[in-house]
Amino acid sequence: MTVRNIIILLVLTGLSGITHAGKVYKWIDENGATQYSQKPPPKSVNTSSEVDVSQHANIMKPEKRGKDYYCGDYRLSKVQGNPARIITRLQENLINWQREKDQQYERRLNVTKQMNQAINRQLDQRIRNNGRNYSSSSSSSYTDRHKKELRRYDRAIAQIDCKIKWNQAKLEEYADEKKTIAAKYESSRNMLNDLQEQKIATCGVDNREGVIVVDDQYRAYQRCSRQFDRQIKQLQRTSKKAERDYESIQGW
Repeated sequence: MTVRNIIILLVLTGLSGITHAGKVYKWIDENGATQYSQKPPPKSVNTSSEVDVSQHANIMKPEKRGKDYYCGDYRLSKVQGNPARIITRLQENLINWQREKDQQYERRLNVTKQMNQAINRQLDQRIRNNGRNYSSSSSSSYTDRHKKELRRYDRAIAQIDCKIKWNQAKLEEYADEKKTIAAKYESSRNMLNDLQEQKIATCGVDNREGVIVVDDQYRAYQRCSRQFDRQIKQLQRTSKKAERDYESIQGW
């Protein structure tokens, strides 16, 4: 066995247990979001790359502590209050947490690259020195800082995954509420349109401008309009609130 092979064997022995690497694919989806998966991306994706990311051995799940639920160190918010606000907050959480997960992945990748570069530099140095004064224990300790960082990022990513899955489950619980909000908006808008059309059909339309002569025709129109105006104003307030709720849960 050559000196080079001996050195490589020693390095690999000293670095065993650094990480259990898995094949992970990285690509940009149709919405411009960075995606990671252990399965190859869809055929519609033109370019992708394999990423050296360790598989998370421990899948984190929400854990109840006292009256609250936690994902790791993160306390999950209680879901209560106005359904539209809850749905909006849950949908915002998904966007923010997915962005946070992408950032953690990018940082972990940088640490992996740094660790690999450090290993390669040390290997080249040992080869140049023909293995003199080489210690496998020193090689292992050389990467302890990187290993610690990788474990920290793995925990952070697992914690975010836990938060995302919890959030998705809550959104599924509010699927019927989301349909109800949309139906309420559509119903209030239709009722308002129907009442306004009924007013026109009953009272007619007053198109006079400028100086208005208060005559019997004008008084009759005002009396007829008052029968509808109060209901119309009330329906306008209801419809406006329903519209705000509906728009707040759209576009996610």
